[in-house]
Parts: sequence; structure tokens; C-alpha cells
Amino acid sequence: MLKSNLGFRLKFKSKIFLNHLLTKIGGYGIYDISGPASKKGKHALEIYTAEAVSAKLSGKIDTFNKLNSHSGFSESLVLLELLLEKGFIVDFFHLYGPPEITWSKYELVIDAGQNLDKAPEENGQKKIFYSTACHWKTFRENQMLRCVSFQNRNGMLIKPDRDIEAGYSDDYADIITCFGGPYQWASFGKNSKKVRQLNISCTHIPQNVQKKIRNKNKFIWFGGYGPFHKGLDLVIEAFSELPNCELYIMGHLNQDLIFQKWLGSMFLKHHNIHFKGWLEPQSPEFLKLALECDGAVFASSSEGGAGSVIQCMQFGVIPIVNQSTSLPTEKNPFEVHGQNVEEEIASIKEAVLKFCDTDIASLQKLSEEIQLFSREHHCLNAYKNSLEKLFLSF
Repeated sequence: MLKSNLGFRLKFKSKIFLNHLLTKIGGYGIYDISGPASKKGKHALEIYTAEAVSAKLSGKIDTFNKLNSHSGFSESLVLLELLLEKGFIVDFFHLYGPPEITWSKYELVIDAGQNLDKAPEENGQKKIFYSTACHWKTFRENQMLRCVSFQNRNGMLIKPDRDIEAGYSDDYADIITCFGGPYQWASFGKNSKKVRQLNISCTHIPQNVQKKIRNKNKFIWFGGYGPFHKGLDLVIEAFSELPNCELYIMGHLNQDLIFQKWLGSMFLKHHNIHFKGWLEPQSPEFLKLALECDGAVFASSSEGGAGSVIQCMQFGVIPIVNQSTSLPTEKNPFEVHGQNVEEEIASIKEAVLKFCDTDIASLQKLSEEIQLFSREHHCLNAYKNSLEKLFLSF
């Protein structure tokens, strides 16, 4: 039996990889993962979520129930696969609590956390900050402004429901990768010149689904953990003043008791707002709503790719989002604007009404373009191709 706190080394063979698994006090890492192309002495370190990689190497990926919950799990497997194809022997450390790092071992370091400022200068070593969010300063400032605004509007103080680690990896990286659009890039300030675009993937790409625009007054809000950070309150307040439009909410809402209380009161008052709970994108229930609703409304305080919105686009649902959602597409004719929260709420209402006033033929054309764009640019192949392009650049 593997005892994670005793530094016990377990050697085993999977169908694809020969792997040495080592867990230590204070950290979790998978060491010396090699493939047929791996070359002796050529080492890379990836610091990211290691759960899917561990499941793959132990032959348990078929029962890994998180695989469809976030695109990052499948992307971690593709990233590992590509590093092995490039001839690396890979150490894969878990993002939350990696073990002590021997920096001199690696030609390439890819860090999704805040570890690069601890790395000494190594001749010829390439360091990549694998950013899945805006810069932490933007992330935190925007969320605190939302907290203050919510208290001013509703008389309730809500604590932030999402956070990211603060640090200086962007300063010490040679390259910063981003999934999002210009807003995410700009959040890195003087370091934005280091940014390279990666194509975020989706957990589910529906097959043989062609959306028909028919319900211009029905809309989706779809989001993961952190609904307050992701702007659900702005969308609800906008729809509370749009009684002829229907909003269907799919997400996790069980984090903050004060926010839950406010949400409950809004659901009781406004019968055009419906809470459906969390629905997996591959479920029949999600498909039904995605085909019934023609627009996806999202007004996050900050995002690094807006994966949930892109998932809706895979079904042909048209996005109505603000700039800080950082959607990586120019196909956004219903963009929400505003210098503050109140202006954004007003802009959401305007964008929704503009959507409702747009003729069906124009919306149908846009829906088809969006679905095609998302299928070409937001699948695992597109993600891998963007990684290939990145690696070729250096």
C-alpha cells in the first residue's frame, strides 16, 4: 500500500507509460514519466493539476469522474503527451502543494502556479507561466469592487467566493500563456509582451447537433464554482427588470449563505428566473436547454478563457458577455460594456433587448458561425496544435 506521508516509492507499468510515483511530506509529484521518444538527460517539469495524469498512469482514467467537469483535466493529459513526443522525461507536480523542486534538473519548466520567482537562473532553461486566469491583482481588485457594489445595491456584505495565488511568476517567466482574449493579456501590464495564445478546449463537443433559433427571449447562465465572482448577481438583477425574457441558471450555488439568501429571494420574486442546478454539458438536460435557449449571458469580474461560455457556443448558443469575461473570439456583437457594475447591469439589459430585436435569420447565421468557430478552435486538437506552435517558437 502506498503511504503518502512516508516517502514510499512505487514503481509500476501502465499501458502507455513507465512511471515512478513519489509522494513526500508537503507535496505530491509524479517523477520520471517517459515515453518511446524520451531522451536520457532531457527533463521537463510541469506544475499543474496532476489528478488526471495520476489516474491515467495508474490505469484508472476510465473511472476518473472529474474528467468531464473541467477542460483542464484533459488538457493536462495532452500537455504530458506532447512533452513526451518532444523527447522529454517529465516530472509532473500537483499545483496545490508541489514537492521541493530541484530546478537545475530541467530544460523546460511549465508552471501554472506561482513558483518561478523561486527558480535560480539556469543557463538554457526555458520557463513558461501557464496562466489560466487574469493577473492576480486584476482578479482580486475586480472582485472586491463587486463586493462593495453589491453591498451598496443590496445592503449585504458578501465575501469573495474565488481567489488565486498571488506571486511573481509572470515577472520571471520567459513566456506567459493565456487562454483568454485581450482583457486577460492586458492584465499582465508590462509583461503582456510575453503572452502567447493557447486554444482552450471543451469537455464536450456535441455531435450531429444543429441549433435552430426560435426562442429569442430565452437565455442561459452557465458557470462553475464562484457564481458571485462570475457575475451571476449582475445577470439576475438585469433579468429582474426584463419580465418578458427567461433566464435559466445552470451552476453551483452552494458556497456562500448570504449570497444564497439573496438568490432565494430573487427566485421567489421573479418567476422569469429559473435555477436548474449544475448540469453536465453531456447530459440530456443540458442539451435540451441549449437547444431551447438562444443566448448565453455572462458578466464575470475576470476570466482566463471563459470555458463555460465557449461550452455553450459548441451548441450554437450566442454569447452576450462583458469585456472582463475575456472571451477569445471576435464574434461578439452583443458585448456588454460599462465603467462600473451599475453601467454593466444596464448594458446587459440593452444587449439582451438588442438580441431580442435582431431578426431570426441574422441570429441563425451568427449561431452557425459561432458553433463552427468553437469546434475548430476549442477542441483538444486545437489545444494541442496551439501548444505545438508555442514549442516551435523556441
